[in-house]
Amino acid sequence: MAPTSFDPLIQRLILAIKGRNALGDLRYYHLDCIEQVLSVGEDCPECGGDPSKLGEDITEELEYIPDLFVVNKIIRPRMACRHCEAISQAPMPSRPIEGGRPEPGLFAHVLVSKSSALLAPLAEAIAQSAKDGVALFADDTPLKMLAPSNKKTKTARIWAYVRDKRPWSGQ
Repeated sequence: MAPTSFDPLIQRLILAIKGRNALGDLRYYHLDCIEQVLSVGEDCPECGGDPSKLGEDITEELEYIPDLFVVNKIIRPRMACRHCEAISQAPMPSRPIEGGRPEPGLFAHVLVSKSSALLAPLAEAIAQSAKDGVALFADDTPLKMLAPSNKKTKTARIWAYVRDKRPWSGQ
């Protein structure tokens, strides 16, 4: 769950994902910033000459890492070759929403958060359907799971329940 200090940010995120530019300046939220410079290389792609910096395009996008919001700042310098006067710039990476500001992690977090409210009634309906049958079969399967705290394995379990509606015992 995100801290309560980000509640206005969460409300603006919903609007931003819907296509409205409601985030404003991301520096206002005092979030950590991760800079990524996308360069076309040291040499001119046309003639191999020495390019000089002409300017840069900066894109700030909001990313969600569990329990943490960060700003990914993508810097794409525009380079002009001194010999052939060609201008080059690295392309922008693809995004789930073209031209949108939410990163894939944030987009996934909002989708899962909105859909989790719908999953509880579905799970209850499936459980009730399994209990209503004449025959209910259960399987308990132990698995080895790596515990990140002590780098050792622990025993985890998966339970599977199956309801059989087919006639049996001569019925």
